[in-house]
Amino acid sequence: MSVRWCRECGVPLLSETCSSCGREAGRVIAPDLSPVFAEEIDCLTLELGAHDLAGVTSEHVLWASGVHYYGQGRRLITLRDLSSGTPRLEILDSDGMRELAQAGGDGVNRPGFSASFKGRFLDANREHMQRLEEEAASFIRETIASHPRHAILVAFSGGKDSIATSLLCRKAVGHSSVIHIFSDTTVEAPDTYDYLNRFQQENPRVPLIRVGPTVDFHDMCTEIGPPSRILRWCCSTHKAAPMAKVVSALATDNAGVLTFDGIRAAESTRRSKYSRITRDAKIRNEVLASPILQWSDLEVWAFLLSQRVDFNRGYRRGFRRVGCLPCPLNSRWSEFLASRYYPEWYSSWRAFLENHAQRLGHPNPSQFSREGWRARAGGNGLEHQRASLRKETCDQEARTHTYELVREWSDSALEYLKPLGVIRVESDDGVILRFEILDPKSRHVLASARVSRPRSHIRIRFAERSNLRLHIQRVERQLRKFQSCVQCGSCATACPSGALTVNGRYAVEDRSCNRCQLCVRAACVAEESLKRKGRSVEWKTCSGS
Repeated sequence: MSVRWCRECGVPLLSETCSSCGREAGRVIAPDLSPVFAEEIDCLTLELGAHDLAGVTSEHVLWASGVHYYGQGRRLITLRDLSSGTPRLEILDSDGMRELAQAGGDGVNRPGFSASFKGRFLDANREHMQRLEEEAASFIRETIASHPRHAILVAFSGGKDSIATSLLCRKAVGHSSVIHIFSDTTVEAPDTYDYLNRFQQENPRVPLIRVGPTVDFHDMCTEIGPPSRILRWCCSTHKAAPMAKVVSALATDNAGVLTFDGIRAAESTRRSKYSRITRDAKIRNEVLASPILQWSDLEVWAFLLSQRVDFNRGYRRGFRRVGCLPCPLNSRWSEFLASRYYPEWYSSWRAFLENHAQRLGHPNPSQFSREGWRARAGGNGLEHQRASLRKETCDQEARTHTYELVREWSDSALEYLKPLGVIRVESDDGVILRFEILDPKSRHVLASARVSRPRSHIRIRFAERSNLRLHIQRVERQLRKFQSCVQCGSCATACPSGALTVNGRYAVEDRSCNRCQLCVRAACVAEESLKRKGRSVEWKTCSGS
């Protein structure tokens, strides 16, 4: 996608021909653009010294792309020194700034032209947006028709992309009763919560369900470390896990849930590889459909502005995205705006990070709170030993291993082993527990175990089988999960039968579990966040018991 400029109408163009004046557009000026609203102009003027913008009284004359600002068809300003905490503006075109201020104050009022910049922008892109909207509506109707038994949902975050998706879906189906789901991470921006309240008031016929996580965000940060660009556990625990409960409740025996989302390829390299229709890799029984996958920022804004709908005030303040406030992927510009508009939260988060770094013995807590937490790649300073097993291999008894657990043994550990087979307790005197893992079909013994409760030792003799190595690896993986578990529920999203639940405790319902082991293969976010780089098993050889 590329944005051109119509010099006749003085607005950005989404196609090569202007729908208003009919002229062909000039050269490409930017890969994409977002409108700059009055609140952001005030910030640039009053706080960052763009005094020439003081004469701009009309919106939609200044446009943003990354750290650059455009007007009059050319780049005028660039944000510098973002890492310092106080950005600096570099004026690239002083003449253009003066022209912008003059145009922004007076507007244009010629026969055949709208006096407002917004009106001219929408009129210039009218035909392009009509085609785009019609295609998206057709996609939505066809996707629903091809999934006739699926419950229909809209994933609603309160951001511009989900607002556009919501409106497109309601227009396509011809009614407002499509269920909207908001996964409340509990660390959204205040403007997002304000917008959601307004949305419910203005759209009383739209069923909006709010779901939340079972674990506290700050408690998770304390226990397994804050999320980072590499270890983004928050998406699993605070978005996918709550959403999975809704999907499980709405999915029928023979069908699942069809969720329309606002994912766009332009948001990241990873999302650029997404298909428009796909089964969610995180949540079983959910089909994801992305009607605006190939839309640009400017196309989303053109659609929203043309529909005259309310939107999240965060965009007016200058935020390009309005997700979770402590997201490690937030830009430096977003961090600056958060410190300006949400100072109480910003100060509290920085203090939390610095205190966390001090508890870990970090050599520079201040640096960690500014940037280090975003780049965290392992569990240094945390209880990383919970993510590894101490293992002894006996050379006198074939296929026998002893595991020294760092977490005190409890019988809840058996729940973690249930997906691997049927658990049959042989004996239990309160000190020594003996049990077997049986093949659910043949009832052959897959493994025999002896647990010493006082020592938190478990000695396992594995039966000879063709996939022995894989079976051992999966048993060890479940033991590591038992040690690392923080009851976040993210692993339950992989269970297609609803047999695995995490409501204060990890539990597997024997009658519902089909031993597909999808939950076993699913990564444990706590384990990944706690472990150090290297082996997940520490082992040695013993000469006997």
